[in-house]
Amino acid sequence: MRHIPKKVLSTLLTLTLTLVFVAGTIEIAEMASGHPVVSHVLGSDGDGGDDGGGGGGYVPPTPVEKKTNTLSAKGHTVSLTGASLTNKSRTIARKDAITVSNPQGTVTYAKKSGNNKITINKSTGVITVQKGLGIGTYKLVVNVKAAGNGSYKAKTVQVTVTIKVVTATNPITVKPSTETISTEDLGEEDVVIPKSEAMTISQSKGKLSYSSSIGSEGLTLDTKTGDIIVDKDLEPGTYKIEVKIKDSGSVKYKPATRYVVVTVKIKDPNAPDESEPKLKDKLIAKWTAKGGNALTLTWNKVDGAEGYDVFFGRCSKSHKSRFVKSLGPDKTTWTKKGLVKNKPYKAFVKAWKMVDGEKKYFRMSPPLHAYTAGGSKLYTNPSKLTINRSEILLREDGTFAIKATVKKLSSGKILIMPSHCARIRYYTTDKNVVTVSKAGKIKAVAKGTCKVYVITSNGIKKAILVTVL
Repeated sequence: MRHIPKKVLSTLLTLTLTLVFVAGTIEIAEMASGHPVVSHVLGSDGDGGDDGGGGGGYVPPTPVEKKTNTLSAKGHTVSLTGASLTNKSRTIARKDAITVSNPQGTVTYAKKSGNNKITINKSTGVITVQKGLGIGTYKLVVNVKAAGNGSYKAKTVQVTVTIKVVTATNPITVKPSTETISTEDLGEEDVVIPKSEAMTISQSKGKLSYSSSIGSEGLTLDTKTGDIIVDKDLEPGTYKIEVKIKDSGSVKYKPATRYVVVTVKIKDPNAPDESEPKLKDKLIAKWTAKGGNALTLTWNKVDGAEGYDVFFGRCSKSHKSRFVKSLGPDKTTWTKKGLVKNKPYKAFVKAWKMVDGEKKYFRMSPPLHAYTAGGSKLYTNPSKLTINRSEILLREDGTFAIKATVKKLSSGKILIMPSHCARIRYYTTDKNVVTVSKAGKIKAVAKGTCKVYVITSNGIKKAILVTVL
């Protein structure tokens, strides 16, 4: 066979050629690139052959039109404390910083602008805030891209994540002490109780200052040192002084104020030991979910009680709590099983004693309401209670507002409706000393000491020791 030079062959391929086969003719047309492609096929069944036959020709595929990507994204505001960035970097989960919805294809993240100490992982979207970033507000602009797929185009959405580096809550804690002084130490000069003995202060973050606005006569405060000065002429007895401690805070910690009541007891070693009168007690119960179908009632012992009666019912206006169990004086717990899951029930307990051969109730706990399994679809039980003070001093006719906060077992749900039971209730153990309103306002009535209880709907409690001077 004769050899055809490459140059000649190349020239021939630039022409339109017609190749004749037994079945028909293939027409080859030149592409812009110079390479031949099949234009169409002709033959006995072609669409224009010499024999005039009908269809059957090659039809190029129609390109698929891709749809717009359904990706949507939104940036959020995230807060970090400057204190947490002192010694180490912090990471922020993508879901906390950016919401990504309906992406088509692999999602990637790219930082467009922002502080050099804030970065984002390309594949996971996790944001890293480097240690040492100062207090302030920072904007991180991120391109969120969905790569698309066979049916959807690629799409990029730009979002802004706001990162606030804030001052942290001051962690200062103050615990008071009770100091006992003998009368033998008095008489010639005043006694100074050093601050370090009168109270324990820890985790302060700034400069401390001290002041006092109320206290027993005979006790004074050194506002420069925080020491307590006891007058040399004090008689045996119990004395108290309230100390206000201010922490100035720092760049990374907020200022804070704490109050403590320091107790000073003056005792005569030669006098008989007389115990202080015991505070009046109150019967307080707690209603706790156990598993999915049970609730347990617990309560404190009451002096003089010869037994306790338990009352129980469904949490409904049409269902009253009825007597269900009588227990002895050493029993302080009762469990009700076989209840309906995620339903509310109520209960309370009464303390009794025999008087002239007849059972007499003399203490009753506040009625309690709680859900089995900790809650329902909409409602949840309280899990924790915090209050602003544990001990206060008041002058006669003085007042104090209790600030109480309830933490929920499930944060996304709500507490029981107030129409069933007040979410927070307040009780005084001695109305002759102080009264307390439904809103938690304490009002002093006469000199003395008592407790004010703060109680949630299911019986979680906190007590405030109140002394009226």
